[in-house]
Amino acid sequence: KRDSVRYYLGKAREVNDARYMNYHDYLEGEVSIKDMQAWLYYYDKDYKRAEKEELEVLAIIDSLQSVRGNNVLTERGEAYSFLAMLYEDNGQYSKAIEYIEKRAENDRERFSAEKNRAIREIEAKYEVEKKEERILVLRRRNIYLAVVLCAFVVAVLMGAGVLLYRKRLREQ
Repeated sequence: KRDSVRYYLGKAREVNDARYMNYHDYLEGEVSIKDMQAWLYYYDKDYKRAEKEELEVLAIIDSLQSVRGNNVLTERGEAYSFLAMLYEDNGQYSKAIEYIEKRAENDRERFSAEKNRAIREIEAKYEVEKKEERILVLRRRNIYLAVVLCAFVVAVLMGAGVLLYRKRLREQ
């Protein structure tokens, strides 16, 4: 099973190294590749290399933070969970607790960001609906004004027609 994961990990590395994409997409690919490599090391009980890979994942995530914003919070949380598990398995409980606390803080930040995004989306929908309602009101008003204007024009033309007809009758 691990051999097939290694095989596909190698294929992922080949695709990611092709660099036909922009640099930040390349880095996002590296996050996934290094994270999977860390899991392989973990399953092989090569904890030092697993730790090294996952710390590199965190460094890449930190470099992507300024470009991708809150989109990397999920990956950071998963990296924190991995490191907490790794340190717990190695009896390094203080480090495990440190990463559990980091994970909790990351989750608070992630859920706060998601909540704020949802609120912005709701506010945007409200503004769109409000503007659409205003447009509908203005259209109705414009139709009403057009009907009144047409009626006024017809009345003026009829009045002018009546006046012309009266004038012609007087002349005859």
